[in-house]
Amino acid sequence: MKKICLKSDFIGSIFGVFSIVYLAKFLLPLNAQPLPDDELPPQDTIQQTIPPNTEPIPETEPSFENEKPTIFVPGGVDSARCEFSVDKSITNYRDRFFIRDIQIIGNTVLQSEIDEIVKDSQLKYRTATFEDLVCLRSRITQLYLEKGYVTSGAFLANNQDLSNGVVTIQVVEGSLEEIILTGLDRLQESYITVLKQKSSPNKP
Repeated sequence: MKKICLKSDFIGSIFGVFSIVYLAKFLLPLNAQPLPDDELPPQDTIQQTIPPNTEPIPETEPSFENEKPTIFVPGGVDSARCEFSVDKSITNYRDRFFIRDIQIIGNTVLQSEIDEIVKDSQLKYRTATFEDLVCLRSRITQLYLEKGYVTSGAFLANNQDLSNGVVTIQVVEGSLEEIILTGLDRLQESYITVLKQKSSPNKP
């Protein structure tokens, strides 16, 4: 019988190969394995873990480039838009009344312009509404504003009896008691006088 003898160096080489293969089995990184469906967290749990966005959503600022300013007179009536009623017939005595005369009192300036406004309204010798009278006094007030009298205006006289057909509109012309200018030593006194007269129609 023949004996098989392995040399020590050959045996060492084989042992070294098996050792490397055995160690590599534990040293190599494990590949990620998908979890089974029964171990996945529910969907609502995942959504709850995401922090909500607390930053406010920026709003687009409105643009006012194409808007034009409108001047409103006291009483909430826009004299540029108010219209006088055109129906001259008596339709309801509670809503309309006959106007025989319109008296404007208290004004010291702009008499011809006020007379023209009253004439254009065509309210004399016809039936009118309270809104017609408000529109008339608003147009008179607007006249003062356009002429630079910013402290003046027209008002319907309180507690007046309209059964006689006479309507009274009171004009209040405001005034400036004093104008104080600083830093303008070379300003002519005549300019200050004109400025005060324009702002106060009832002052000399």
